[in-house]
Amino acid sequence: MGIKAAFSTTPQGMTKAPAGMDLTSRDMLKLGILVLEQEKFAEHQYISLAWINEMTEGYAQNGKNQYGYFWWSHVERYDDKNIAVISARGAGGQFIFILPEFESVCIFTSYGTRKPFQYLSQEIIPILAGGKISLDHH
Repeated sequence: MGIKAAFSTTPQGMTKAPAGMDLTSRDMLKLGILVLEQEKFAEHQYISLAWINEMTEGYAQNGKNQYGYFWWSHVERYDDKNIAVISARGAGGQFIFILPEFESVCIFTSYGTRKPFQYLSQEIIPILAGGKISLDHH
């Protein structure tokens, strides 16, 4: 896949698994496509379908969000329809949003903001669904 991730380590040299992975937007997109395409990326199998299903399965509930193995899932409502969203969320506003219904992956790289969820629900999903978007950015 050509991903060149750098990981933060502890003073003892151990990888900080739940945090500290540095990825470019392009590499984030590759991970999103890998999950969206369900096991293959550029015709190469990197991960099994069983593992993708297991890691994106919700095992813990947090409000409307379900948490799997470093992946989240939730449902957005648009035009009286449930839209499934799978996401990876990083510190400071880094997000990979996967929208299987639209065969789309959206990447956000920002700092200290929760607005990606607002953009997702008010602009991205309506555009992908062929609807109108909100021009009110408050």
